[in-house]
Parts: sequence; structure tokens; C-alpha cells
Amino acid sequence: MLFEPDWIVFKQNFPDDTEKHFENFCYMLFCNEFDCKKGITTYENQTALETIPIIRDNDVIGFQAKFYDVPLTSRVPAL
Repeated sequence: MLFEPDWIVFKQNFPDDTEKHFENFCYMLFCNEFDCKKGITTYENQTALETIPIIRDNDVIGFQAKFYDVPLTSRVPAL
């Protein structure tokens, strides 16, 4: 079954700090996907990866999560 998130509902459920809650949601999904039951060391306000990368089968894996409530094209500076 494909899960289609409703981001409007997500924003309504977490109006105080939607971006922080979204990043936490992504962190939990990442930990679940890679069976990190004790979690992963995270960086506060990191500009690159959200966590220290993990190693699985000789692959180095990390993630970046950002919640945008506007189209990304509106965040790209004009040339």
C-alpha cells in the first residue's frame, strides 16, 4: 500500500514548529528503515546531513530533511 502524506494536515497538527517536527519524522523513518533502534547522533542546525552517517554493506548513508510550505522554485534566487 502506498502512503500519500497530506502536508496540509501535517502542518495543522504541528503548527508550533512544523519544520522541526518534519525533521524529527524523517529521523524516525531513517532509523526505522536502517534498524537503528537506539537512534543516531544528530547535529543541531547542521547545514548538511541531519545525523552522523551510518555504514551499511560498505555504503555510507545519511539524510537531509527540509520542510518547505512554498514551491521550491520560489526559493531559488534569480540569475
